[in-house]
Amino acid sequence: MTDMIDSPPPMSAEAALPDCLRVIGFPGAFLDWGVAMLRAQIEARGRAAETVWLPLAEGVEIGPDAPVRLLVSCGPDYAVPDAALPTLVLLDDVAACITRQLADTADVVAVARAMTATLATLGPVLRLPGTVLVRPDRLSAAAPQIAAALRQDGLVEPAIPAPPAMPEGALSGLAGDVCTQLLAPMLESVLSGVPQSYELPWRCLSWRAQEPAVPVMDLAGPARPLYFGPYFHFLPGAWTLELELFFSDDVGDASFAAELFTGSIVSRGRMRPGRGGLFRAQIPVRVDTPEVTTEVRIWVERGVIEGRMGLRRVVFRPR
Repeated sequence: MTDMIDSPPPMSAEAALPDCLRVIGFPGAFLDWGVAMLRAQIEARGRAAETVWLPLAEGVEIGPDAPVRLLVSCGPDYAVPDAALPTLVLLDDVAACITRQLADTADVVAVARAMTATLATLGPVLRLPGTVLVRPDRLSAAAPQIAAALRQDGLVEPAIPAPPAMPEGALSGLAGDVCTQLLAPMLESVLSGVPQSYELPWRCLSWRAQEPAVPVMDLAGPARPLYFGPYFHFLPGAWTLELELFFSDDVGDASFAAELFTGSIVSRGRMRPGRGGLFRAQIPVRVDTPEVTTEVRIWVERGVIEGRMGLRRVVFRPR
């Protein structure tokens, strides 16, 4: 059950509020609730509040005579001139966030892309001294830290409803795989600071003209990318990109390449199976630009006349 933030008696409006706060979170209802809660707290202190989406536009005034600016971002650009400003990170439950967003769109890949944008550059921000982490199941524990970010001894009673209730029902299909294999372990890596393996479901990738990937495809044809996408943001650091691939017995001497691409090739490995079967390829990669959308590409390097292949798994393992 979601708990409420306790509401002590109102504080004096004379205490100085910060001129701006940074607010980061997954897109959706929990972030919207957090922004509304902060605005209510600020306005109850007799000061105007204004929501400004990052990156910060030119000409936006920040100072004691301007409204308190809530600098809001779903990532990956959290940059503002003062990195030490008070920051609230509002992280909803992964499954709940996916479920709420799928009420407005059927595009699971787009939902996952937006959530990886929030996570990929979040680790260093969480470890700054002025950052407060707010989770739906730990609101009471976060209340003193929120009050400290607002430079007050307690919270003014907010005239807003309780945080959004958890959606009912379990995720299934690709949405379930994205939740359990990709986003949940990414979130745990970010929160703990200890990298752990996570899997990119192959169904997030594309083939041909941006069509959803198929489990097995004919190789006959010219040199070309066979699987590509999904333009997600991946966690920074040193990883081993592990691929599991299937090849038919008539694959012959066809050669293949796998690469991580961000506008230029980050890492690349080559494969020549020579026979049919299930193969595992491991490619060392280093992600230094998590703010940039990234492709996983698997190529057939020259034209072939027969054979089939399929992609089974794409896993990022920490090195």
